[in-house]
Parts: sequence; structure tokens; C-alpha cells
Amino acid sequence: KEIDVDPAVFSMPEPIEFRSEGGRTAFAYFYPPTNPAYEGLLGERPPLIVESHGGPTGNASPMFSLEMQFWTTRGFAVCDVNYGGSTGYGRAYRERFDFELPEMVPMLVNLRTTVIGRRPSLDLTMFSPRAAGMGHHLGDGSTSEAWAGACNELIHRVCRLFPKNFVG
Repeated sequence: KEIDVDPAVFSMPEPIEFRSEGGRTAFAYFYPPTNPAYEGLLGERPPLIVESHGGPTGNASPMFSLEMQFWTTRGFAVCDVNYGGSTGYGRAYRERFDFELPEMVPMLVNLRTTVIGRRPSLDLTMFSPRAAGMGHHLGDGSTSEAWAGACNELIHRVCRLFPKNFVG
């Protein structure tokens, strides 16, 4: 059955590039908040959710996603990150797995700076709850557990370092 939906409520992904550790380039898709039927409170800015695909070798794509549309129609912006190690950007990028905590913190700060710099109307950056479960298709249960622990530690560190900018 077809459903009649106004195309104006769909947030279209915008590819962005940003600086990662060592001056390297990383990639993401930015979904702006989009719903012409609603307007935010006066003086309030929409929050930004940082989303991350299950890793390390998957990728975020600009394909239609109900999850992204759920958030953007409710006033959130979403940034879906393809960190080093993600597929779709060539072999060198795929082999550049960036998920070491010392490298990830500056990458996330640079991502936020890039997105907020282009969209000064955005506010606090939040981590997607899904980020804590990354790595579910790697190795066995203990590998997935270690990966989820590393993701949670990263989120915790970034939020403690920058409490006015990030929440997890």
C-alpha cells in the first residue's frame, strides 16, 4: 500500500569531509532537522546526534533510513560517520582503521567543529545509543564485548573532556 507523505519532511543526506588525526580526511553524512510543520522554541538550537555504523569495516550510506528520518522530523540533526576503516573510500581508507581512543577524540571534536561551523544553528552534540553496540559482527562474543567497552569508554572520555559540547 502506498502512503502519501510530503517530500518536504524528508531530510536529505549531505556528504561532508572533516579532519581526522594526523591531518587525514574522514567522511560523514549530515542530515539536517527537517519538518516544515514544526518550529523549535525561540532561542533554542537543535541538537546534533553523532551516529556510527557497526564496525569496523561497515559503512554509513546515504540510503533512505527511517531511523534518520525519525530524528530529523523531531528537530534533531544527525551526522552518520564513516571513520577510518569504513568501506567505500578505497583500500587505503579501509586499511586505516582509526578506532584507537587517542585518535578518536580529536576526530570527534573536529567532526563537531566542522558540522557546527557549517551549521551554527546547532547545539549540543549527543552520541547515538547505537554507538555503544558497535562491532557486533566482529569475531566472537568476547570480541564484541571488548569493542562495545572501547566504544563506551570513548564516549565517556569525550563527554568528560567537553561537557558543554557533548553528552552520551
